[in-house]
Amino acid sequence: MLSYLFYKTVGTLKTMGIKTFYYINRNRFKPEDAIIITGSPRSGTTWLSDIFSAPKGHTPILEPLHLSNPGLKELGFTWRTYIDPTDNRDDVKELFYRILTGGTATGYNTVDKPFLKVLSTKQWVLKFVRLNRLLPWVLNNFAFNKKPVLIIRHPCGVVYSQMKHPLFPTPDKVGDDDKKIIRQLFPSLEKFLAEKEEVKIRAITWALDNIIPLMFCSIEKIIIVSYEKLVLDGERELKRIYSEWGMNVPKEALWHLRKRSREARSWAEFEKSGRKKLGVWKKYLSQNQIKSILDIVHQFGFSEFTDRIEPDSNLLYRKHT
Repeated sequence: MLSYLFYKTVGTLKTMGIKTFYYINRNRFKPEDAIIITGSPRSGTTWLSDIFSAPKGHTPILEPLHLSNPGLKELGFTWRTYIDPTDNRDDVKELFYRILTGGTATGYNTVDKPFLKVLSTKQWVLKFVRLNRLLPWVLNNFAFNKKPVLIIRHPCGVVYSQMKHPLFPTPDKVGDDDKKIIRQLFPSLEKFLAEKEEVKIRAITWALDNIIPLMFCSIEKIIIVSYEKLVLDGERELKRIYSEWGMNVPKEALWHLRKRSREARSWAEFEKSGRKKLGVWKKYLSQNQIKSILDIVHQFGFSEFTDRIEPDSNLLYRKHT
């Protein structure tokens, strides 16, 4: 109880300080300067956030679209909101202006940066697991100096990780957000609406999370990153990302690349080469479960994923139809 009160007190005081800092410096931060990391839950977004926020002056803001944040439910947001890229939503645009300029930063969603370092922020690093389906709309309404990064992990790896994670409840039906999008965008796949099996439900959600940005985003406006390539050949992947941004890789980013993510779990079987970690789903998912997951994502157009650990990058780094 005392530790919780201490956490809340420190968080509240830090929030007051950050809000004051933002108010004083609000004209300094521009939406186009934000760094965006987006991906499905358990895809490596936390790891990338740690890497990109490691250099001095970079502060991460975690999960600005979490429904516990003020104002989201009033705007009709759900856990996986989709807005047609052509829709005119001034209210949502105003929300994203605040998000992209750091206006939603608190002592809780900047928990990884000490308060005094937050006060030296020059650039916000925004980490999302609920932005994928909104990314086409965001790119139609905002331009960015650094292309947003979309990280994609093998669907079997994501499904396994979510099933093992204590904070992910077991679904027993397809979610309302998924049903709505399938009816709207993928009517030929309405057979999935009645699915009851956990691995299949999670595979459907993964497929929708990733097919929407790959179908509706201009590929020239985003950087697609394979989680598996980041694990196995991280330095080359970072050089590719920072090169797209017109920069050399900061030494602090390289150092964090070699660190284990704070969201990595003991059951992920992390080891130096990374290959054991990537293939752990092969050990725990049954052959039938793997086949079910792959059958579903293939029907959504993801032929680049097979029972191999790594995807076909040439197929992944392209616009999907």
